[in-house]
Amino acid sequence: MAHRWRKGTSLSGSGPAPPYTPLPGSIIWGHFERVISHGTAYVSHTNLDTGYTLRERDRSVMFINEGTGKGKTVGILWKLRTPEGKLVFVRVGQIRYTLDDGVYHVTPHVEPLDTDPIVCKLLGGNAA
Repeated sequence: MAHRWRKGTSLSGSGPAPPYTPLPGSIIWGHFERVISHGTAYVSHTNLDTGYTLRERDRSVMFINEGTGKGKTVGILWKLRTPEGKLVFVRVGQIRYTLDDGVYHVTPHVEPLDTDPIVCKLLGGNAA
């Protein structure tokens, strides 16, 4: 039986969240054509059947260049910990993408892009 789980997110930091909507308290460096966004995301993943929760704090920088139609996100994309603080899953690196067509380059430590099966297993469930 697959376990149900919920992902909750709160964001802080500076810069836009797609599609270029500034987060509360944002500071954006650059001008309309090029934007650099520094951000921190606090995310909790909870198994709805057991109440077991994993938490993460992710720090990344997003570079958007409207002139070239490209962007990249670099940094700690996942740093998942148990309630006791044990580190159980990390994804760091760089994702490059076009603003129209999507991802075209991913560094090795960012894979896999689909993390749902991994998180589900860490929460004690099976991916549906």
